[in-house]
Amino acid sequence: DGGPEAFAYTASGAALGRTDGSSFQDNEQFCEVCENLGSVGLPAEQRDLLFEVIAGVLHLGNVEIEGDGDKCKVTDASKQSLAWACRLLGLQKEGGDGLEVGLASRKIIVGGQAIDKSLGIADGRAQRDAVAKMVYSRVFDWLIGQLNGKLMQRENSYAATIGLLDIFGFEDMPINGLEQMYINLTNERIQFLFNQVMFEKEIQAYKNDGIESEFKAGPSNMPCIELFTKPLGIIKLLASQTKLNKSDDKLFVASLNRHLRGQDHFEAVEPKMMTGLLHAKRGKWKGKVDSTMEAAECFIVCHYAGKVVYTARDFISKSKDTLPEHLTALLAKSSKVGIASLFSGEEQASKLTVGEKFQKGLQEIAKKLEKGDNCFVRCIKPNGDSMPQVVDRPLVLDQLRDGGVVAALHMRRIGYPDRMEFADFFDEFRILELGWSKVDQDVSA
Repeated sequence: DGGPEAFAYTASGAALGRTDGSSFQDNEQFCEVCENLGSVGLPAEQRDLLFEVIAGVLHLGNVEIEGDGDKCKVTDASKQSLAWACRLLGLQKEGGDGLEVGLASRKIIVGGQAIDKSLGIADGRAQRDAVAKMVYSRVFDWLIGQLNGKLMQRENSYAATIGLLDIFGFEDMPINGLEQMYINLTNERIQFLFNQVMFEKEIQAYKNDGIESEFKAGPSNMPCIELFTKPLGIIKLLASQTKLNKSDDKLFVASLNRHLRGQDHFEAVEPKMMTGLLHAKRGKWKGKVDSTMEAAECFIVCHYAGKVVYTARDFISKSKDTLPEHLTALLAKSSKVGIASLFSGEEQASKLTVGEKFQKGLQEIAKKLEKGDNCFVRCIKPNGDSMPQVVDRPLVLDQLRDGGVVAALHMRRIGYPDRMEFADFFDEFRILELGWSKVDQDVSA
C-alpha cells in the first residue's frame, strides 16, 4: 500500500519531480511500461513475475533489524513487511531455513556440521540489503537478456548493426566513491579509443591525398588504464580485500599504498595533504565537502582529465556480488520457478566481484568498438544549474579539454587544418587558372 514514500528504498526520491516543476505521473508511466514490455513480446506471466520481484524487494527494504553488536533479529513491527516479501518472492518465512533466521545469521561449519551463528545489527542490516540488491540485480539482468533475445535479428546473425554507447562523462565530485571510479575508468578507455581513432583517421587522410606527414602519436593514457586492470592493479587489489572476511575500506587503501605507491598515475594521500585537498574541494564545490574525510580512506589517481581524489567508503560492501551460501540456497528453493532459476545451476559458481565483472564487461565492449567504424558525439553541459541561455565558459572549456576535443583540434592545427573536397575547391578557385572569360563561357554552356 502507498506510493514510493511508503518504502525505505524509494522514500528519498519520492518527492522528486521534473525539471519544469511538474510531478511524475506514475499510473500513466506504469501503463506505458506494461505496453512496451508487451510490444517486445514479453509474455504476461513474465511481466507479472517482474513486478512481483520488484514489489518483494521494496517490502524487504522495509524489514527493520534490531539488536546489538553481537546479536540481531527482525523487529516485531516489520514482520508484516517480511511476510509480504516472502510471499512475493516465494520464500519460506519461518524455521531454520526461513528468511527471518537467514537475515540475522550466517552458517559456520563446526565439527563437520553447519550451525547458525548470530550476526550483529550492522551485519544483519547489510545482509538484508545484500539480498535485496542481489534479487533486483539478477532480475534486471534476466530482463535485459529477455529483451535482447526478443529484439535480436535471428534470421541473419551476420547483419550489420548500428550501436549506440551512451556513458557518463568524466566525474570529479565533492566525494568520489566507487561509482565515480568506474565511470572514470570507462572514460579513460573510451578516451584511449578516441585518441586512436582520431590519430589514425588523420594519418589516413594524408595518405589518401599523397601528402607526407610526420605526425607523432601524443601521450597514451593506457598506463592509467593498466593501473586499474593489471594483475596487481586497483580492481584486483579491491577484489582480494573484498573476499577477506575481516577486511575494511581502510585496509584496502593501505593495500593500494603498499603495492602502487610510486607508480605512474597513482598518489598515496598523506595526513599532511588533507588540509590542502579539502581546501581545494571547498573552493570548487562551494563548501559541499565532507570535512570528516581521512587520509587513511583516500587515494589519488591521475586521469587524463586531471587528478581525482577517491574516498574509499563502502568500497568493500559495494564490491560484493555474492550472497552467503545459506541465502543463495534459500532463494534457489523459491516456489516461484522464475526466481529459483536465477539462483540455481552453474550461474552461482562465479565468485567474481563487482569490479572484476565490470572490468570483463569493459574489455568486451572495447573489443567491439575497436572492430567498428566509430563516430563520437560530445555532449557539453552549458552550466551547472540547468538554466537556459546561460553559458559557463570555464565549465564548457573544461569539458572540451577533458573530452579530448582540444587535443584533436591541436592535432589538426599542426598539419593542414582546412579541408575541402576537390569539387568544392575547383568551383571556388578555378577563376585563378581559367580567367573570367573561360568561366563565363562555362556558365553560359
